Order: sequence, then structure tokens, then C-alpha cells
Amino acid sequence: MSGDFQARIENLPEFQAAMSAVARLVQPATDRGAKRGMQGVMTLAQQLAPKRTGELAGSGRLQLQAAQADLVFGAEHAPILEAYQRGRFAGLTGRYGPPPRFAGRALQRKEDDVVRDIDQELAPVLQAQGWLS
Repeated sequence: MSGDFQARIENLPEFQAAMSAVARLVQPATDRGAKRGMQGVMTLAQQLAPKRTGELAGSGRLQLQAAQADLVFGAEHAPILEAYQRGRFAGLTGRYGPPPRFAGRALQRKEDDVVRDIDQELAPVLQAQGWLS
């Protein structure tokens, strides 16, 4: 048995034009969904952050780039501040250490919400193209 697969696309230029049009619509929809979902993650991360001075929780911001959303905490040495609050320094690496653990916990708790928000933004785009019913 062979693993060969052949596909034939009729009207290739029209198909390519349709794919290009959808690609232009999908990226903004995905970005809107990611932004909305990650706002919830940021809110939870700020709630989970240690609050000795509030500097760490207050320094968070959401940074969106094509196909990537980052939670950025701008307090200098943010992971070290968190480790100090927890009474341990094990595992710190580099100049600023690893990303704050509270941000990772927030993302784990909210990841289904992020996926749902992206899906809600993409569904109308795909339905308009007849790709989703």
C-alpha cells in the first residue's frame, strides 16, 4: 500500500484568491480573540501576584504580536521579587530569572477561556466563507 495522495483543484487562481481573502480576515479575528482571552489571564495573574508592595502586580501588561501574546511584568527582577516573597531562590536563572510562576498558573487556569474566545472570533469569519456551519 502506498502513502501517495493526489488532489486536484479546479480554478486554482480563484481558490488562491479565496484563501488569500480568508487569511486577511482570520488574522485580525484571531488577534481580537487572543487579546480578549489574554486580558482574563492578565487579570488573574495580577490577582495571584505577591502583593507586598503591589509593584509586581501593577507592572503587568499584555503584549500582542502576530500569532503570539505575552504577559510581560515590567517590575525589575520580577521573578526574584516573587521568589523572595515565597522564601526561596532555587531555580532562578539569568539576569531576571524565569517568568513569574503566578503568570503560568493564571494561563493554566484560563487556557480554555482563551481558546473559546479565539473560536468565537473565528467562527463568523469561517461561516461567512461557508467553511463552518
